Amino acid sequence: MNWWDVEFGEIRMMSAEETAAFLAEVKRDNRTQRRQQRFPDHRLRRASFIQPVDVDGNAITERFTSMDIYARDGGICQLCLEPVDLDAPQGPEALSIDHIDREGPHTRANCRLTHLFCNNDAQWASGFDPDLARARLHHKVITNEKVDPADHFPRRSPFTGQVVSYEERRQQEFAAADMARRIDTPPPPRTATERLIAAIRSLFRRG
Repeated sequence: MNWWDVEFGEIRMMSAEETAAFLAEVKRDNRTQRRQQRFPDHRLRRASFIQPVDVDGNAITERFTSMDIYARDGGICQLCLEPVDLDAPQGPEALSIDHIDREGPHTRANCRLTHLFCNNDAQWASGFDPDLARARLHHKVITNEKVDPADHFPRRSPFTGQVVSYEERRQQEFAAADMARRIDTPPPPRTATERLIAAIRSLFRRG
């Protein structure tokens, strides 16, 4: 009888041998799951053995991550030739992957490392030189002025108008919205107790 073949209502302690067999089976069943937890790219490496190809045998989609492209390109944006900051999860300097041929395959050869702003800006002028891309990126990040009407990376404080980080700007926007709601919302009516206390205080002030 296996350890799981226990009649309903029968309660017994498993022996050391049964416990060892149970643990061995659990480890065997969860081996793939534990490997995926310890090595996040395990599924990616397993899937890399199967590559979708077209009729000519060329790969249509390759399995890779943005960090693979970052390491291959040396952390340099291929449009403005400036370093990509991995500590900038949001904003114009964040990491982005650009497809060289918009309608081409999702392969390493068709992907390049870019800034998020440069990737969006590449749609404005396809194939422009790195000097112009670098100038536009510096103009955006340093002066924080809008490069064109389609620019959607405003980072100025709603209070002071100064250049701030993305997180600080979001906090100030929430604070400004809360302040506007408090100004627009009329105060709640006072209760009878509050009116009585206010009247007593006014009498003491007059006295």
